[in-house]
Amino acid sequence: MTVLLTACANVGQVQGECEAIYSKFKDIYNCSKPKLLETFKHSKDYQLLKLYLLEGEVLSEQIDKGEISDIEAKAKWQKLYLDLGAKRRDAPN
Repeated sequence: MTVLLTACANVGQVQGECEAIYSKFKDIYNCSKPKLLETFKHSKDYQLLKLYLLEGEVLSEQIDKGEISDIEAKAKWQKLYLDLGAKRRDAPN
């Protein structure tokens, strides 16, 4: 359980650092992605992280196409973060 909480804290910490620097979703995503990939490359949660980052890429494309706003992308990415964290907490050890 401690490993999971540490992993979630690290994702939140990295993303929070990027949010402190940037206000636009795409900038936050582009700042977070390489840091998260490096931090979790040997983690058992790497596949969940890849899913999280792929969704960020999809949201970036949707912004580019005018399908969603920046704030909608932020909200959707945050919801996914919470959902994946809950999924990990509920998974059997």
